[in-house]
Amino acid sequence: MSETHLPSPPGPRAGEASGAGPAGRDYLHLIVVLGFLTAVGPIAIDLYLPAFPTIAADLGVPVSAVELTLSAFLLGLAGGQLVIGPLSDRWGRRAPLIGGFALFSVGAVVCVLSQSVGGLVASRLLMGAGGAAGQSVPRAIVRDLFDGRAVAKALTLIMLVVGVAPVLAPSAGGLILRFFEWHALFWFQAGFGVLALLLSYFALPESLPPAERLGGRLGEVFRRYADTMRNPEFAGYTLMGAVTAGMLFAYIAGSPFVFLEIYGVSPQAFGILFGVNAVGLFSLAQWNHVLLRTLTSRQILLRGWCACVAASAGLVLAATTGWGGLWSFFGLTFILLATIGVMFPNIGASALNLYPRRAGMASALLGTVQYLGGAGAGIMVARLAHGTAVPLAGVMAACCVAGLAITLWLRRRERGG
Repeated sequence: MSETHLPSPPGPRAGEASGAGPAGRDYLHLIVVLGFLTAVGPIAIDLYLPAFPTIAADLGVPVSAVELTLSAFLLGLAGGQLVIGPLSDRWGRRAPLIGGFALFSVGAVVCVLSQSVGGLVASRLLMGAGGAAGQSVPRAIVRDLFDGRAVAKALTLIMLVVGVAPVLAPSAGGLILRFFEWHALFWFQAGFGVLALLLSYFALPESLPPAERLGGRLGEVFRRYADTMRNPEFAGYTLMGAVTAGMLFAYIAGSPFVFLEIYGVSPQAFGILFGVNAVGLFSLAQWNHVLLRTLTSRQILLRGWCACVAASAGLVLAATTGWGGLWSFFGLTFILLATIGVMFPNIGASALNLYPRRAGMASALLGTVQYLGGAGAGIMVARLAHGTAVPLAGVMAACCVAGLAITLWLRRRERGG
């Protein structure tokens, strides 16, 4: 396929005032394709969650050991972006996507062949390294084409497409488990990776012209990383993204045990509950469009973190006292996860707008630190496990407090305090 470029809007580069960029059918095509590619990671995470007890029983290990496969996947996503981000700035956006999804599919096949939890952890790490392409490169493509609030709006629409994954994936995983062994879940993921590879090759034009690509040796790449992270504002948004991801992935890692083991719901019912929470997250993400008409991203983030802190306090109370049972715990996690829906697009837009010429690198740093935060939170939930919901609630609450503190610090810097 010959290299082509997405159509540019008339006049200057898409700016905040114009909200320009590809329009009409081209814009819809772009959003759907980028959303599909970004969804590879969430599907790889959510599809096999109902199988945690089954995998643990088959491999003869506790559920907490299987939870480490999730953390391994997140670590792969984090480390992979550090490589793929600079490559996409240097070689264009499509080639790293194609290579990444090929590695992801190979890793999924190796998961099928794994005979121990250690092999499964290593295979998931490989999958994450390849799937990292679908996390950093689509954000960079958005930044290639848009500026200002238009970036946040495009990322919000991509989240709408991505939102289908956590709604359907756990339920689909539970359905697959009714008819097949857990290995079938990874065959499905391998096929999904191949489909993403084909879309990257045939359906996604190149957004970074050769004249705008960055060169440099390996040492220069790491110097750029260091320079970028020395920006206090970028570092603040990156850390905020990390605790947001920590809150989300603490829930993803701990919820199978809490709902399946403590509250005794079936794998199919767990898929439904998980999907309802995902609907809340991505529904509020779409409300971000409305909020951006009157509020800045930073104002939205402040309000979101205040809501998170209040809901997490109730979650800790429910976990420690048993207040309200299943429905209290579920309702409070619904509020927390819904609030995350306005966090990610505003954090991403605020960070990427600081570095328009290094969108791939900035997106890689943002994604890497996010997934390191997610992996760390998942490991904490697994290591603190003692048969109650307290570790999950406590880790989510700690992330909320940290997010609010970072937001207040950024606000103080903005005011010169």
